[in-house]
Amino acid sequence: MCCLVGTDLYRFHPLFRAFLRSRLEDNLSSEDIELLQVRIARVLEDIGAKKEAVELYTDANKYKDAVRLLEIIGEDLLRNCEYVTIESLLNKIGDQGNSPLLKMYHGKLLMAYGKSERAIYLLKAAKQEIINENIEIRSSCALSIAECLSDLGRNLEGIKEIEPFLEMSLDPKLRIDIIYRICVNYWNLFNDKKVEFYCSKAKSLAYETSMEDVFIKFRVLQALQSLRIGDFKHGYIYLKEVIKSDGYALYLRNLYRNNLASCLMMLGKYEQAALLAEECLVTAVKQKDNKWLPLILDSYGCILQAIGEDGLGKHYIQQAVVTVENMENKRNAICAAMCHLGTYERRKGNFAKAYEVHVKSYENAEEHREHYDMAMCKSNLGADSIRMGDNNEAVRHFRNAEDIACKFSFRYVLTNIDFHRAWAAHLSGDNENEKIYLNAALRRARKYQHNHFMIQEGKISLPLFTTALSNDIESDYVSMILEIIGESALFALEPLLSSRSVELRNRITKLIGRIGGRNAVTLLHRLLRDEDANVRGSAKSILANLRYEKKLPSDILTSREMEVLGVLATGASNRQISELLFISEPTVKSHINKIFRKLGISRRLEAVLYFQQMENSN
Repeated sequence: MCCLVGTDLYRFHPLFRAFLRSRLEDNLSSEDIELLQVRIARVLEDIGAKKEAVELYTDANKYKDAVRLLEIIGEDLLRNCEYVTIESLLNKIGDQGNSPLLKMYHGKLLMAYGKSERAIYLLKAAKQEIINENIEIRSSCALSIAECLSDLGRNLEGIKEIEPFLEMSLDPKLRIDIIYRICVNYWNLFNDKKVEFYCSKAKSLAYETSMEDVFIKFRVLQALQSLRIGDFKHGYIYLKEVIKSDGYALYLRNLYRNNLASCLMMLGKYEQAALLAEECLVTAVKQKDNKWLPLILDSYGCILQAIGEDGLGKHYIQQAVVTVENMENKRNAICAAMCHLGTYERRKGNFAKAYEVHVKSYENAEEHREHYDMAMCKSNLGADSIRMGDNNEAVRHFRNAEDIACKFSFRYVLTNIDFHRAWAAHLSGDNENEKIYLNAALRRARKYQHNHFMIQEGKISLPLFTTALSNDIESDYVSMILEIIGESALFALEPLLSSRSVELRNRITKLIGRIGGRNAVTLLHRLLRDEDANVRGSAKSILANLRYEKKLPSDILTSREMEVLGVLATGASNRQISELLFISEPTVKSHINKIFRKLGISRRLEAVLYFQQMENSN
């Protein structure tokens, strides 16, 4: 059902193909049609169009040829994430394709779809049927079984499944794949000594194979470890190296890109994180990559909330919970998603609801021994208790969280605990402990770039940042966080304008100028009456610059923000801007909010006037 010209293959439109087929059926016998299909299938196979050839072989009831060909191309289809294609071909062959290799491919496909229990059944059956001499295929099958067991939380079983293959004579790259999977399983078990032991084994094998493969695989482990302990600065660096490289399996690309998006969010780089997370979600849905879908939905939801799309973000996090509940694996995703839902409720002031959700999340995490989520849930339960006025309960939860966090070096959780303890001390008027806990939280947050937590919790705990600035506690870092929070942070700075310290008033004056906006102008006018000449001079200079910036938005907006402003100036809606610039509506709204903040405006009409003013000045 095609025509061949030279070496190029031209496929007819499906409707025209169906038309030709009906004409052939009217004029040829079924035997003649089958012969024609076989001849075309062989030509297609010869020119490299093997997927189409498999389809035609099955149409002609030549299942032996279809199975033979699919056994050749199946691994490549899986490696390239062509899950829909291989699923379609396996379904066409049906019960006629009962070969061990096709069973293995079917098992790997189910693993990608998140159906780990069924995948293990097929993979073990395939492994039994593969002849003993074919060690390479048996080990590949065992690797997939170990990965499924890891997804189900049965990491020790996974290690026992693949460890024996290390004693066999295998290709060095395959041996490294086995060592890497063992490392991942031990990492899941928090057994750092075993991880180090097997990493040293990999180094000795590195001389027998490509250094790049070894380097990237174990860079992934470094990235995962950095994210788990809350070192987002190094996690970002490692993941960037991984993403740029070709030394990893393509089917893991979406997972690593999603991890990078999460890392960008934790660093406070919300715009980049939103774009990348959206790409990951689209790819996961398109490829039916259900294995990672709950994690990707959860990440995207958290990022949307970070850029101000609270309702939409909550929707995606809830979708993550629903999706994972229908899966056999990735139970840790439900712990994280429920924990994020609880945090959302607390930030919205629904403290009792937040506490209830965090209790359920903790129970789930405890059941599956997800230590990180256990520690995070306990920290959040402590924060919820503070808001409900139960400090004794908060102390108990914080102690439990701290025990787990210290044992496994969960630095991000420790930052959470100290910051919430500082807030509790602030509410009770305990100024000394407020400063002690705040100093510990901010020092750790600055070192490991816990920016997201500081931005989101800072919005509802701004007086703590006032304390930090007043006492010069990580004041540069706090200033950076307040700049990201934006104009809503200005009210927290206002009391500091009456400080006795001239140096502090001068620092706050410059910070207000960097934050900008209409309220900043009001505060700066007040500072024009300050008793110190330096403060007055700074305020006057900043006001002049703000006026100049208002005339030239191109100097203070990013190139993407200028594009959005240009389309906005035509009177386009958010949806129209989204379609014209090929970005999502939440991203458009985020850009517009930033444009308004930077220009000190609050209405779309003002944005149009600014753009016209800029065009006229050019």
